[in-house]
Amino acid sequence: MNYEQAEHTNNFVITKSNGITASEQKLCRLGNQTFLSLWSYPNLFQKHKLVKELCDLLVVFENHIIIFSDKDCAFGNSGDIKTDWIRWYKKAILNSANQLRGAMSWIKKCPDRICMDEKGEVDFPLTIEVTKNTKFHLIAIAHGASDACKAFWGNGDGGLIITNDPPIDIKNRENCNPFQIGYIFPDGEPFIHVFDDSSYSNVLQEMDTIQDFVDYLSDKEKLFRSGVSVIAPSENELLAHHVFGLIEGRKTELFDLTTQYNDVSTVTFEEGLWEDLPLLPQYTAWKKQLEPSYFWDSLLQKTFYFIENGLSI
Repeated sequence: MNYEQAEHTNNFVITKSNGITASEQKLCRLGNQTFLSLWSYPNLFQKHKLVKELCDLLVVFENHIIIFSDKDCAFGNSGDIKTDWIRWYKKAILNSANQLRGAMSWIKKCPDRICMDEKGEVDFPLTIEVTKNTKFHLIAIAHGASDACKAFWGNGDGGLIITNDPPIDIKNRENCNPFQIGYIFPDGEPFIHVFDDSSYSNVLQEMDTIQDFVDYLSDKEKLFRSGVSVIAPSENELLAHHVFGLIEGRKTELFDLTTQYNDVSTVTFEEGLWEDLPLLPQYTAWKKQLEPSYFWDSLLQKTFYFIENGLSI
């Protein structure tokens, strides 16, 4: 029996959004591929008297809850790069971070009051139990600054410089370095991963299982919270080091950087590994080894199709 021949056998049918904006639609497709459809839910809402948007994508799997906020904001051209940077940062990153923090708080307090539609008529189909073992991963995807970033630096992949410096003081423009971000909130609480146009597709496509993805996020967070100073020319270089560690059989490559040398105080990532990674024969061989796993992904997706469309007893 193929999809067209299938007949409904029960009333359990899940109707999902496919994303509203073009960037949300792309995030929806990538999320569906990486996290598989049964655990990936776009455009959810808080269910109360005044229905309010919760997040652009929610992934719930075992003890992990991954929350995405996607903002596509044009980068200004006022002639003052710091002014344009602060304005874009507030709209594309800070607004996302506040939404993510609010979404996490709502899920902790009201995990049974999440809905699939803006009218609040369709309940979220999974049961969320938040315990002491629950790990939240908050991800802001910020679009719109790539071209301006390339023009400012004169080279690079258009990715934002990533550090674990204190938060940007948007009221003091002299201390705001364009296209460089540290912690979004004081003391890094909650920790926000910021992906941009140059990196977010790469992270989702390379870390293309839930376990791989959360391992990467956790490893990166451990490094940034380790007490050493961290600076990377873009998220892509962090990802490249992590992937290279996986190829070499070191699953905690990022965090292990803090233990490879005595009295290390700074970890600086050089630019270029991400660009060179596909050229390495080890990378090609590693990708070849992963191919059989995609059969299981396909089989699971087909199974989930029947479950989500009320075709499974």
